[in-house]
Amino acid sequence: MNAPMTPDREQEIRAREQAATPGPWLREDDQQRLERFVTNESGTLDINFGYLGNNNQANVAFVVDARSAVPELLTEVDRLRKVLSEAADQVAELESDLGGASADNARLRAEVARWRERTEEAETSEAQLKGQVRGLRAYVDQLEAARTTAAADRDKQIIAWLEKKAREEGTSNKDSRVRATATYRLADKLSRGAVRPACPPVSPEDPHDSPLHHSYALGRDLPEVKRPAGACSACGDLPEQWCPDCAACRKGCHGGADGNPCAHPNARWTVTS
Repeated sequence: MNAPMTPDREQEIRAREQAATPGPWLREDDQQRLERFVTNESGTLDINFGYLGNNNQANVAFVVDARSAVPELLTEVDRLRKVLSEAADQVAELESDLGGASADNARLRAEVARWRERTEEAETSEAQLKGQVRGLRAYVDQLEAARTTAAADRDKQIIAWLEKKAREEGTSNKDSRVRATATYRLADKLSRGAVRPACPPVSPEDPHDSPLHHSYALGRDLPEVKRPAGACSACGDLPEQWCPDCAACRKGCHGGADGNPCAHPNARWTVTS
């Protein structure tokens, strides 16, 4: 394999091409002299290749064609060198782009890794939150159970208290029987769930949050007993129980002064029931 042409050799060929007689060169056979020549159109070139009969046709053809072929080849060398240079520039640009793309790929990989890490953190946080929600739901269920138990215990104690009050009223007179009956009915309604006192949230950890630690009041903690129409708004006595002389009730709420009930002989409370 021949070694690559050196720059000096190329310059030598170019110098010889420039120094040679300008072309095109022509082949001319002198039939009179029986000789073959290489010449040009202006006649300034005259290369004698000798007798026509010699085997020199190929050499003459080569010499004649070389005058045009060498410049063409040198021009092609220049064109290919330019193409090679442009290709090298494109390769360098592509390598630069590839380097940039590699850097971009590295950044993208790092970003993907960061997002994966964040996703894992979010999934871990979600799992923790779900666990906390489950714990809170269990705690709410516990509170609801404690609330139900506390309400049931409170209702039992209220019912017992109402029944005790009803027994304390006794049956000595009509008023006592009426109040005892009303109290028993209230206790019965409470036991059947027909009425229910307000039950605030109860913490199972607070032993003081019990019906025994409250001061109960009608209309707030205990259902308020509705009085019949026309009854005394203070004591609940009906009109037929009032004094027929002054229209005062037993406690003097109507007609008489508070705390100073009338003492008329016709007052019903002066008559033993």
